[in-house]
Amino acid sequence: MRRAEEELWIHDLHQKADLANDRLFAASAGTQLVGVARCSRHPDGCEVDGVYVLEEYRHRGFARRVMQQLIEECGRHETLYLHAKPELVEFYQTMGFVIVRIPDIPDTFRHATIHPGNETVPMRRDPARLSGGGYV
Repeated sequence: MRRAEEELWIHDLHQKADLANDRLFAASAGTQLVGVARCSRHPDGCEVDGVYVLEEYRHRGFARRVMQQLIEECGRHETLYLHAKPELVEFYQTMGFVIVRIPDIPDTFRHATIHPGNETVPMRRDPARLSGGGYV
């Protein structure tokens, strides 16, 4: 986790992970860390954010790989929430996320929807509605 944080997380978001509530997942190409995603535990669910792949490694399946790790570890029995860029909605839908209305998400996860100029789409992945607990 420390290496993913130092090499990618801080590079992308300029922030450190909260070791008490965050889990970082990483994808690598050989010894090079090329992708990272964070899952943060909140009182009313888990939030996925900071899915990031180095530009030169995009469109090669690394984001999918890191999200599959995150879903397996954090979303097997927990509902996951995220705010997707509009161009990534289809990508997250392939992993079982659905678009939700702002009133249908817990208060904890509304912080990303209330900023002016925010162009994200709130999404949720509920393992109870997916057959066999896997992603579609």
